[in-house]
Amino acid sequence: SALLALASPTLTEDARRAPVLVVERTARTIQGRVVGPDGAPLAGASLRATSALPVRTVWRADGASERGVPPTTCASAADGTFALEGLPSGPLDVVVERDGFARWTTRLDGLPSSGTRSLVVALERGAIVRGRLTLEGGGAAGGAEVLVDDGALRVVADADGRYALRVPSGGHVLRARRSRFAAAVETNVLLADGEERVLDAELAPAPTIRGLALGPAGNPLVGVLVRCQVEGLDSSS
Repeated sequence: SALLALASPTLTEDARRAPVLVVERTARTIQGRVVGPDGAPLAGASLRATSALPVRTVWRADGASERGVPPTTCASAADGTFALEGLPSGPLDVVVERDGFARWTTRLDGLPSSGTRSLVVALERGAIVRGRLTLEGGGAAGGAEVLVDDGALRVVADADGRYALRVPSGGHVLRARRSRFAAAVETNVLLADGEERVLDAELAPAPTIRGLALGPAGNPLVGVLVRCQVEGLDSSS
């Protein structure tokens, strides 16, 4: 059992404010072509460009505000060509997806405030990783996540704990985790293009910490958020 005493807040109003940055749409354009492993054009690929700035609130040129910067999207034409226009200022994260191919991502820095940047996106088939996530005792870990590398590519297991995702070929770190469970199960894999790999994992429950949150006068506090972070675990209750 643990006893938690909370002092009165000391942060100033300015310190509690969320970061506010001004991000404007510009005359920048990214155009190019999406091709497959054989160099043939791919139609119907979904492209998305998103600001890579850590923005929570955005003030637009017209004075209105919005949460985040809406992504700029388009789809490749029959000849594989595409154009992402009116892109926001600053660095951009570009994601390209198409059924039957591995997800393609890149970050573009140092782009001018206007003009056109050419980009050729070569998609590969990638590898398929599938498996089943279980709990101690063999029960299904439904709702658990499998994350690839930095977590930009992830999938949620179904009610039976089964998952499947397409991953670019090469070396990756895969992590399986579930809320309120112990440190993520982590494994390193080297995948070949076109390979199918089965990876199962068992998740162990984390220990429970129980206690009482008290105010400066020793009175119990209701609705206090308690966060505990240890290696591989970040959970709130």
